[in-house]
Amino acid sequence: MNRKRAYKVEGPRGTMREEFGRVMKLVDSVFRGDKCPSPSKQELYSILLNRDNLENMRVILVDGEPVSHLGIHEGEMIIYGSRIKVGSIGSVCTHPEYRGRGYATRLLEDAVRKLEADGVDLMLVSGDRNLYRRAGCVPASRMYHFRIGREDLRGFIDQNVELIPYEEEHVRQIITIYEREPVRFHRSLEEFRRMLISGSDRNVGAETSVVLRGGDLLGYLAVQPPVDARVSNVIEYAGDRHAIVGAMRYVFDMYGIDGLNLYVPFHDGEMIHLLRRKGISSTPINMPGYTIKIINFSGLMERLHPYIEERLGEKADSLEFHQKGDEYRIRLSGEELTVRGSAELVHLVFGTHDEREKEIIPRTNTLK
Repeated sequence: MNRKRAYKVEGPRGTMREEFGRVMKLVDSVFRGDKCPSPSKQELYSILLNRDNLENMRVILVDGEPVSHLGIHEGEMIIYGSRIKVGSIGSVCTHPEYRGRGYATRLLEDAVRKLEADGVDLMLVSGDRNLYRRAGCVPASRMYHFRIGREDLRGFIDQNVELIPYEEEHVRQIITIYEREPVRFHRSLEEFRRMLISGSDRNVGAETSVVLRGGDLLGYLAVQPPVDARVSNVIEYAGDRHAIVGAMRYVFDMYGIDGLNLYVPFHDGEMIHLLRRKGISSTPINMPGYTIKIINFSGLMERLHPYIEERLGEKADSLEFHQKGDEYRIRLSGEELTVRGSAELVHLVFGTHDEREKEIIPRTNTLK
C-alpha cells in the first residue's frame, strides 16, 4: 500500500532572521526566474523586503523551506492633514510546486488578522487577482490617465528647466517638497532614502530624477524605464506642477521613448488643468495596479473627521459610523444609509473611475 508522504507545514508567521536569504530566493525565483538578473526583488521593493521588516514578511514553510510569501508594510497616509494607518501588501507568491494548496489564501487571511490587531484602517494590495477579490479587495480611487506622445512635445518646451538624476545630496530638499503634497504617505528618512534609490515604494523598479529651474530644486519624477513598446510610466511626482510638466520632454531623451504614461489623482486639479491645456486628453481609471479593502471602518472615519468637518461643518460631529458583519451604517440626524459589502464601502469612500459611488449615495435626504 502506497502512503503519501507527510509534510510538515509551518505558518503563516513572520520570517526569522536566518530565513531571510531563503525567502528572498523564493520571491526572486517566482517573480524574476531562477537566474534572478539584477535588480532583484529586494532592490526593487526594499521598503517591504528588508531585515527590519521580518515580522511583516509572512511565510508558510514546508519541511523547513519557505514555499509561500506575503509582504506587509505598515505605515501612514496623510489626506489633507488627516492621518490614516495603511497596510500595503505586495510580493505575494507561492513556489510553483506548491500552488493549489490554498497557501496564498491563508497568508492573505493572516495578513488581514494582523492588520486588524495592529489597528490598521486600510489595506492597499499590489495587484488585482481573484485571490484579492475573494477577500473583498476591489479597484477604486479615481485617477486620470494621460498619454503623452513624442508628437506632443512641442507644447512641453521650457528652456529654463533641467532634469538630472537623483543624488544623495537632494534627499532633504525632496522630503521638504513631498511634505507639501496634500495626499501622501508618511515616510521616515530611511524609507525615503530606500524609495529614492529604488525610484518608488512600489514594485516597479523606477528611477528618480530631480527637476531644477535656475539651480533651484522644484520637484522630482520617479519614472519606470520602458519595458516594451518604447513607453515609460511616471510612477510618482511631487513639487511645482509647471516645472514638472516642463521637464517631461527631457524624459523622452533620457530613455529614448516614444510615449509617456502619467496617472494623475482626481484631486490634483492643477496637473490635470496644465496637461489638458497642452492638448493632452485623459481617460478616467481606477488607481492602476492596486486593489483596496477597508479594515477598520469606524476607525478610518474617525481619523478622517477633520477632513469631513472642513466639508460639512458642525454636521460632522453628528455623523455616526457602525459596522455589523458585512453591513456598514452611516447615520445623521435620524437618517441612515446602509452599505452592504466591503466592495460597495470602498467605492463609496474612495470613489471609482465611473463614479458608481453616486448610485449608493441617497438622492434626497440629509445624508446626500
